Amino acid sequence: MANQAAAPEPTSSPYQTLCTVVLPGLSSVLTTKNSRRRLLFLSCVLVISAVVFVAIASLAVYFIKRWSTQRGSVDAGGNFFCCPDDAEDVARFVNATINPCRNFFAHVCTDVIKHGLWRQLERREQLAKIMVTGFLPKALQKVEAAGFIIAYYQSCLKAIPNRDIFLYSIATKLAANHRDLLRRPNTTNALIYAAAASVKYKLPSILDFFYYPLIPRIFMKAKDRCRNDTFSWHLASFCLKALKDEFDAEITLQELSGMHAKICRKFATLSYVETQYSAAQESGAFNRDVWDLKDLRAALAAIGFSAGKELEINIAGGSKIRVLHDLFSTDEYGGTDVVKAAYLLWLSVASSAEQFYASYDGSWPQVFQVCNDSLETISEIWDLFTAEILTTSQKDEQAIVTFAAVKKAVFWDCRRSWLFEGEDAARLESHFKEFALLTPTASSTMPVALPKPTPDFAENLLRGRAFNFEAFRARLWGLQDAQVFDTGIIRVVGGRYFLLPAFFYDAIRPSSPASQLANMAALGWLVAESMWSVVLYGIVWNAKTDANLQKLRACFVRTYLSSDRNPQLTNATVAASLALTSLLSAFHRPDWNTTRTLFSTLKMSHGQLFYTLAAYLRCPTVEYPELVGYVNVPLMYVNDFANVFDCQLESPMTKPELCSIRAKLT
Repeated sequence: MANQAAAPEPTSSPYQTLCTVVLPGLSSVLTTKNSRRRLLFLSCVLVISAVVFVAIASLAVYFIKRWSTQRGSVDAGGNFFCCPDDAEDVARFVNATINPCRNFFAHVCTDVIKHGLWRQLERREQLAKIMVTGFLPKALQKVEAAGFIIAYYQSCLKAIPNRDIFLYSIATKLAANHRDLLRRPNTTNALIYAAAASVKYKLPSILDFFYYPLIPRIFMKAKDRCRNDTFSWHLASFCLKALKDEFDAEITLQELSGMHAKICRKFATLSYVETQYSAAQESGAFNRDVWDLKDLRAALAAIGFSAGKELEINIAGGSKIRVLHDLFSTDEYGGTDVVKAAYLLWLSVASSAEQFYASYDGSWPQVFQVCNDSLETISEIWDLFTAEILTTSQKDEQAIVTFAAVKKAVFWDCRRSWLFEGEDAARLESHFKEFALLTPTASSTMPVALPKPTPDFAENLLRGRAFNFEAFRARLWGLQDAQVFDTGIIRVVGGRYFLLPAFFYDAIRPSSPASQLANMAALGWLVAESMWSVVLYGIVWNAKTDANLQKLRACFVRTYLSSDRNPQLTNATVAASLALTSLLSAFHRPDWNTTRTLFSTLKMSHGQLFYTLAAYLRCPTVEYPELVGYVNVPLMYVNDFANVFDCQLESPMTKPELCSIRAKLT
């Protein structure tokens, strides 16, 4: 048994910052009340607004007709430009005062970061409007997840202002769901309830409980609620009433508070010591100092996991956990079974109050913010909702076509490179044959039924979080023997399946004259980078190949990057650079360098639009040197970028293929 820091929760890779967009608060929606004093004023405003609206509508019709005529002349007059809609988008965020040959990141991303012009953010706002209004787009093939999300969100908006009713409902639902455990709160049942409350419902009771099944490792920490402000008589009364309704058992607040006081007096003499146990070698010490291992195995089994001899157990505050064990195994701290059940239930309700009301001030903006934040705990349903809204069979087809073209291009670049020695060169083909795209449509099917929505937010909350856990568990169960390789946005499972998230479908165009360029700029580069990441960092090669890969990486650090302070971003930048080289040979590029005059004010070639769109979709939410390099270095690396923007040899963005994979580095 070794004393050491408890295992931290898993963290995302550093370059996931590139696609981090949070659900914006809807605090501006219907947050003020009209008064009678404003009635006359508003009537006048409405009349004036109607007149202005008619005028604007007339002008809009005129400009739309003129716009259509102008666009038609571009398409039909021998001066074809593939993507006028995308070019119009580009005009919104490109900073024309910054020379693209000096700093393309600043040229594209400066105003995006400054003004929050991410396309993902705009789409999230549209999805949020669907939640608030309940109006769904027409012709959706599936609406099950959308129906639950709408019911969940709207029931949340109604419930949060009514704090006592909501928290009492949480208590009654938990008591009903776990009546058998709460009726006999021995050490086994108490730990089963604690595991379910923490892992399944995210409403921890006596323990904070985290389980990492692929390791496998468990982390347990005693929930210390002994500060003066944590024992709420008001919250406790909800639990007592819920248990009375469920078990017809009478207990008093004094009984519960007395038992709690004894526990807190004992806790005050103890400290948090972080300890690690091995289930195989230290089960006796764990049984003596913390809890019975058989109870822990029963708790894991109850939530659908098994724990063999390889289980690692990280403990924070083992002596305090032992006090809680003794609470349910002895009469040392007093209390009947019903009082002990109330203690388990009360701590979960207290967690609910913390989650939903810690910073709640009673205002409508806070109501929206609380409900927005709660969506994070049902992320599996949110992803299904996003897939229902954004994915179509036409977009699936384009994703599959793009993936196939990119796979072929990356494979040929790998095969012709000097990187892979001997038998590794032959192994390449077998790896690439296994590569397959898993679209959201294909991956959304799982053996877990979506929960039925109800008008009761407490019920929706518990059902939604339980589904989130079960869906996560089902996915892990299917991947127990498969390596999951995270390349940023795309996850690669088992070295072969490339999982494309639903939110990225907003950047995919259905088949049209404009679709190939836009899809290659968005999806094509992303897929190529993921494939190169797997090849460079996700496969075990022989020693010679590994040395070649290290030599290539060192060349990039020396030539293109100021440092290697963030190794993961360095790896991503190398993969993105090689990916862009491969991508340029994956599709036909007619009139690539021919500059067109668009919409009277904007001049652009197909090549310039491609690089601008590609960089825009990689603009991060913050700016620091490694992220600037992640966008700029791949553009410096390919010779085509300097040609497209007519950059001079001495310009900062011109360093083409100084770490080439065609000519062996010395």
